[in-house]
Order: sequence, then C-alpha cells, then structure tokens
Amino acid sequence: NGLAFEHPLFEGANIVFYHDYITGNNNQNINPPNTDHGTFVTGLILLTAPECTIMPIRAFDENGISDQFTLTKSINWAINHGADIINLSFGTSILDEPLMEAFEDAHDNGIIMVAASGNDSSNVPLYPASLDHVIAVGSVNAHDSVSVFSNYGAHLDLVSPGESVYSALSGEYEWGTWSGTSFAAPFVTGTIALMQELNDSYSHEEISDHLRNTTTTNLIWGNITTPDLYYGYGILNAFEAVVQLTLGDFDVSGQRNIKDLSTMIDIATNAGVPDGVVPQGRYDYNIKMRQADVNCDGIIDMQDVSYMSDYIFIHVMPFSPCFNR
Repeated sequence: NGLAFEHPLFEGANIVFYHDYITGNNNQNINPPNTDHGTFVTGLILLTAPECTIMPIRAFDENGISDQFTLTKSINWAINHGADIINLSFGTSILDEPLMEAFEDAHDNGIIMVAASGNDSSNVPLYPASLDHVIAVGSVNAHDSVSVFSNYGAHLDLVSPGESVYSALSGEYEWGTWSGTSFAAPFVTGTIALMQELNDSYSHEEISDHLRNTTTTNLIWGNITTPDLYYGYGILNAFEAVVQLTLGDFDVSGQRNIKDLSTMIDIATNAGVPDGVVPQGRYDYNIKMRQADVNCDGIIDMQDVSYMSDYIFIHVMPFSPCFNR
C-alpha cells in the first residue's frame, strides 16, 4: 500500500521504477496516507539485503483494499521493468484468469515469487501462495513454534519469523513491531536477494530447492520430519542458504582455486586459527569455518581438503557443496 520514502531507513537505498496504481501519482515526494504495511515489508527486505534494489509498486489503498485488475497490472509492471523477485504479502481466495496468467508470465520470465501463506490459521488454499511456482511462507515465533494465525498445508514451502518483528513504519522516524505472515515472507525475499547477489542465474526451482535444503529442522523443542503441514520444509536459515553458496570460495570471488585450497588446509590443520578456537574440528566458529566444511558433515577435515583438491586439479565433476547429504 505504498512506501514512506522519507523514512531514514530508505535514505540512500536504490529505489527504481516506483508506480502507484491507486492514485496514479508516481511522485516519491508525495506520500499517500497510511503506508505502514508496504513500508514495513520493504523495510524488512532492505534490512535483510541492504544492497538490493527496490521496485515499489502500490497496488493496495490505505485500507488494504485492491482488486484483481490492479494486481494484474502491478505484476505486469514488475515483469516489464526487470524485477528479479516479487514479494507478495497478500492473499485472495479467488484468482481470475488474467491474474493467473500474470503470475505464469512472471515465472516464465525467470522471476522468483515469494508469498505470505495467510493469517487465518487455516489450510484452505489462498492465492498466490498456493500456486506451484510461488514460494509459500508461513510464520513462527521466537520459540520455533508455528504462529497461531499462520496458514498451513501441503503447499507450504517453509516458515520464517513473523511475530513481533521490527521494521519501519510510515512517518519520518517511526519504527515498530508487527506480526503476520506478510512479515515472514520478506525475510525469505531478502535471503533470495542475497543469494542472487552471489549468482543471479538460479531458476525458481533451484532457489526453492536450495531454501528447502538449508532450513532448520532441529528446533528448540525437538525435530520435525519434512515436509510438514505446519512447517513445510523447516524454518528459514538465511545464514546457511547464503554461505552454502560460497563453500570453498573463501574470498567470494566466484572461483575456487589454489588460494582457497591453501586457506582450507590452514583451517583443517588448525594452522590458521588460534589454539582451541575450533575444538575437534567443529565449524561453529565463524563464516570461514563454515565455508571450509564443503561436505557439510559438521567437521573440517582432510575429506574436505581432498574434495577441494580433486575439484581444482582434476576437475572431473562440478563443484557440489554438501555432497554427502
């Protein structure tokens, strides 16, 4: 429902192709009333991925009301102006053909779509979250329990923090907390933006699979078996989702080479870290420790070194992080 451009969070942010389908006024210096929802969602995306480019499209009025025609135009605007990801923090029980076609066109154009599952504590399908080519996100609280309001079902991909999250509100210096699946989805959107900063060639299917494979399933209260009707494939783990794309690539150059292998050997032999920092080869120290565990078994050892060495000098197989899974 708009964006409070004057908020200091957005100062210096890369904001492009703003379009207001409610008033038709695309002047960023004139803010519509009550843009809390859009501002809050955008703030969460930007806080997750500070270097991302934001394309705000206003499709809902100050009361949170829109229609399928306006939504269709908004999706088409995003397609035609080069969006890579669309965050869809809304839901409807009815989907007409033009809007369905717009979502299909977005997917066909390589756009990743992320949608809130809904806040009805129901398994009745809502759109666009229930569509095949949309990543559906539910909500959990700080105790890893599914939020009482969060919609669930077989279509759910994963869950993310959605209770009492903190972000920007309309007004020049307003901040606050809010709860809802609308605010769980932006964490996933921001994580995908971070992934695309490393490699922008991933398809929807590759992104979706990677997010599912890097979730947290060992929760505070116990383990879940996935897929789960309430958790999908688990809780978003943004750290794992991003860092697993850089395993073995310590300088994040996009290449794994002798320099990276040397760093890995130092870490595997504890030569590169102080005594006692990595007890028994565990990687719970820092990002470089995590990058060194290329087979994701929780231990940095000569198996990781051997795999990297074979990849660099023999190159008989594509680099496949977490190959032991």
